[in-house]
Order: sequence, then C-alpha cells, then structure tokens
Amino acid sequence: MGEHDLQMELESLKGELGKLRTDLEELKGPVKGIACALKENLAEALGSGFEKAKVSGKKAVEVVETTVEEKPLQSVLVAFGVGLLLGKLIDMSHRR
Repeated sequence: MGEHDLQMELESLKGELGKLRTDLEELKGPVKGIACALKENLAEALGSGFEKAKVSGKKAVEVVETTVEEKPLQSVLVAFGVGLLLGKLIDMSHRR
C-alpha cells in the first residue's frame, strides 16, 4: 500500500468515526428516555412491593397475636421449644 492509499483509508476512518459520533449523539435522547422510564417503573414496583410486604407483615403479626391470646400456654411452650432448638443448633455450629 502506498502513502496515498493509507491517507485515503485514514480519511475514510475519520468519516466513519464522525458518523459514529453523530449516531451516538442521536441515541442519547431515546436511551435517556428509556432509562428514566425504567427508573420510574422500578420505583413504582418497589413501592408497590413494599406496601404489599407491609400489609402481609401486619396480617402475620395479627395472626400471631390472636393465636397467643387464644392459646397462651401452647404459645409459650412452642416458643420455648423453638428457642431450645435454636440454642442447640448454635451450640453445634460453635463446636466445629
């Protein structure tokens, strides 16, 4: 290849880079719009999920409270058993 060919190739590459820059600039707007829409949708979904979890948590607490009020002795025995089991599991994991 001669110097003239290299010069022409370089000019062609410069033109392609210029076109690529222009194309990228044109894509900035739509990509930014898509990102903003995704951000809003994600925030809305997270907010909705948080509310659902909050409601479910409240319902679970109410069920536990009702059960404890209706069967206090059984609740204390279950809590004692769970605590004993967890204590044994923790003790076993510390021995290793």
